[in-house]
Amino acid sequence: MRLARVYFYLIFISLFASCADPCLDVQCTNNSICQDGLCACDVGYEGDDCSVEARAKYFKTYTYTVIEEMCGSNFNETSSVQATLIVSSAPEVLDLTIQDGNRSFVVRLDDNQFEGSSFTETGIDGNKTITPSGSFFNNKLFLTYNTVEQVNGSTISCVVEIEAK
Repeated sequence: MRLARVYFYLIFISLFASCADPCLDVQCTNNSICQDGLCACDVGYEGDDCSVEARAKYFKTYTYTVIEEMCGSNFNETSSVQATLIVSSAPEVLDLTIQDGNRSFVVRLDDNQFEGSSFTETGIDGNKTITPSGSFFNNKLFLTYNTVEQVNGSTISCVVEIEAK
């Protein structure tokens, strides 16, 4: 009879232990939730407890020396300059601020790729509309500016490509 009680208690304890909440001691941050003992991170966060902003790995100063500009069959040029791109945070967790010399703009990050809204710059020949996009790969920043400008009554569209390390 005593042995039967021991078996009963062992079975009861093992059943009770298997019903324990796997999320009981898990602390998830930034609006994430625990599922089966692991944090399911909200978009824009990563890490075991979702405390790391996914975009933070791209925050740094990149340098570049070559710019390739292609304007259809009319104009193609490769220029050598020494310049920097600074990538930093923006108000929204999915956004980055990119500063290229005096030009600063915000882009929306989607995994390792980004796109920015078009903006206008005024130059000697008139207004230039610029749309930035690009990606991060192997610790490099690939930035593309699609530009459209009116010069002497003609529309000129160009693509400027920058590879920065």
